[in-house]
Amino acid sequence: LPMEQVLRQELEPLGMQDRVHFHGAPLNLQTRAAQALSMIAHELATNAAKYGAFSCDTGRVDLSWRIVTGNGEDHFEFVWREYDGPPLNTERDDEKEDGEGGFGTKLIDLLCRAELRGKSETKLSHDGLVFKLTAPCTEIVGDTSLASAAEQHTVEVAPSSAIEIDVPAAEEAMARPPSRMAPMSDYTVGPHRFVALADMWPVSVSRGMEQEGHRWQLDRFVCSSAEFEALFDSDDLPTVAVIDLSLNQPLDKTADWMLRLDECGVRFVVAVDDLNEQIPAWLGRLNGGSSARLVELLTSSPRVQKPFGLERLCLALDLARA
Repeated sequence: LPMEQVLRQELEPLGMQDRVHFHGAPLNLQTRAAQALSMIAHELATNAAKYGAFSCDTGRVDLSWRIVTGNGEDHFEFVWREYDGPPLNTERDDEKEDGEGGFGTKLIDLLCRAELRGKSETKLSHDGLVFKLTAPCTEIVGDTSLASAAEQHTVEVAPSSAIEIDVPAAEEAMARPPSRMAPMSDYTVGPHRFVALADMWPVSVSRGMEQEGHRWQLDRFVCSSAEFEALFDSDDLPTVAVIDLSLNQPLDKTADWMLRLDECGVRFVVAVDDLNEQIPAWLGRLNGGSSARLVELLTSSPRVQKPFGLERLCLALDLARA
């Protein structure tokens, strides 16, 4: 998937095309990287529309990417830089949703670390917000020939010290989550329990979660009606259910399980063989049709593509619980 196309598709609904400038060589992305970058761009654009460059008539955004070589390894760099926005407001309102220091930033950080094996920096300067992502090329680039082309057409970020500026009041505001979200420390202490509705399960994931102090704990496996009913013998249901859409049983039964757990407040991580095709195909094959709530659960819940590892599953579990 072309880098610029991924960004344009995510930003197009805002109608700000004339205020966004793209700088970067043609670059094809791996499917997983394209999905992660799309979500990151969505969060940044949402914040810009609420508090930043897109919230006023004069603001603009520069998006740049390049391939850089250091220590014998190629890295991908992506910078989102806002200009000419509203005056810097370091007094965040805790009642605002998804402010730069709230769920949106936590989600971006998780995506950068777990999905792209990278790191991110977010700074507020008097010019506006600056976000920088750095990740190994092996996690991003889908075509090595395009990566080579990108090296030959390196895009230099506009000379500015904005990414280095330390604004203590802004940093303090960015670290403060909105009231609707638990503190980030709550996601690391645990243990938080989840149930796996699956026939098969990665041994490496189970072993990883057995380590002392791990924040997630597998409560039990469920792959039969008796095991599912046993879940309700206790009033203390797990927080999240990981449901494998390839579970060896009629699709209608799996759908009923999801809706019943949903009524009890359980949230979901959906495990699929194909991130793009399996869910629409699965919904189309349901004998009883697809309820609006089931469609919402399947399309809005975090997904993991099999085979998945411990880190990727934990990211999805964190997002489901948020």
